[in-house]
Amino acid sequence: RLADLYAGRTLVWPDGVPVRPVMRRLNESNFEKMMSLSPAVQQAVRAAEQRHGLPYASSDQEMADLLERVPGAIGVLTLGMLLSEKRAVRALAIDGVAPTPDNARLGRYPLAKRHYLVTRNDASPEVGRFVSYVRSAEGQAILRAHGYWIP
Repeated sequence: RLADLYAGRTLVWPDGVPVRPVMRRLNESNFEKMMSLSPAVQQAVRAAEQRHGLPYASSDQEMADLLERVPGAIGVLTLGMLLSEKRAVRALAIDGVAPTPDNARLGRYPLAKRHYLVTRNDASPEVGRFVSYVRSAEGQAILRAHGYWIP
């Protein structure tokens, strides 16, 4: 169904609102992740890139803004951004799997990205305290509430 939405084979949502894919560069990490779902999705997104008149976002922030403003918009946005910024958009299930941190952590939701917290060997004590806080129960709760987790 995602491939049909991007390829233009499905032109309207069930409520009659036109489907408006919001595009990014195809080598943008969220789009690369989406295109990795299947050859059909990859082909559909490449076809959408050739369609005239589709909204285009040059950043994650612009993607979120367009998804909120453009009626019928569909695009790729991280759950972390959606939750932390309290965006007025809905994350979609893929193959019936809800986009939750637990489903991503367990490998059920197919669109998940890894982020790394990297420090220098000679990092300051303040950096060490921050890393400890992130790994604490309180830090973990904050991350989970915003769509992230630490493996």
